[in-house]
Amino acid sequence: MIPHGHGIHAALHVIASQSPMTCPLAEYLILKMQSYDHFELHPGLPGAARIALPDRPGFGIEMDQAKVERSAPLQL
Repeated sequence: MIPHGHGIHAALHVIASQSPMTCPLAEYLILKMQSYDHFELHPGLPGAARIALPDRPGFGIEMDQAKVERSAPLQL
């Protein structure tokens, strides 16, 4: 099984809770995730083909208030 969808946060937690035989990979859509994670202060970016689980509570999502308050079109 390869968890995928519209967010990597939940998929990472599903993968971490399972054997590598059950969930060997995660789907990470590079261009799509840039827009999904735009307002996050600490987006989970892959490095060396791995994404670390956050050490913050829950899914580890914290909003970047400067980006939230800025009233400008999203440029990607």
